[in-house]
Amino acid sequence: HEGVTDLINMVGFNFRMTELSAAVGLVQLADIDRHVSIRERLAQKLSDGTRDLAGWTVPAVRDGCRHNYYVWLVRYDEAQVGVSRELFCKALSAEGFPNFPAYLPPLYRLPLFKQRTAIGREGWPFTLTDRSYADGQCPVTERLHEQEAILFEPCAYDVDDALADRMVAAIRKVHAHRADLNAVGTSLETGA
Repeated sequence: HEGVTDLINMVGFNFRMTELSAAVGLVQLADIDRHVSIRERLAQKLSDGTRDLAGWTVPAVRDGCRHNYYVWLVRYDEAQVGVSRELFCKALSAEGFPNFPAYLPPLYRLPLFKQRTAIGREGWPFTLTDRSYADGQCPVTERLHEQEAILFEPCAYDVDDALADRMVAAIRKVHAHRADLNAVGTSLETGA
């Protein structure tokens, strides 16, 4: 949130919902299937258009299940692609595909847990257990966060079929020219 620099003792913001916001939300819930279907269609288009790319694993949805695609997360394999995730993401952005590497850090890496910030003087709740919040507790989560996850937020954009096609083309273009990225990587990283 703008202006907040110290989140030591909190896990997230608590923007209390007003009654008016709740009323609007209830009305919107009646249309939830349509909203989710739009995001599912977009995610399917992105996945179908890029699933054959080396080092690029698109999300899978189990049979009989739905995904709301708050984010469309791709698992990126730097060794197969040959370009750092950060450089690849910058190139995607330069081609008009809004994305970001990773997301929020794993919860146990937040200052509240790392510093065992307590409530009151007795150290509660951290004095109740000897649980560790050290790095290495969830190695798969850490690897995804630090190296492999690339995300796009379908819920943040109004994407029609033409724009979805351009997004797929942007991803494919960056992937096709990945060998050239390392040569121009310095200028992308510095913005020159």
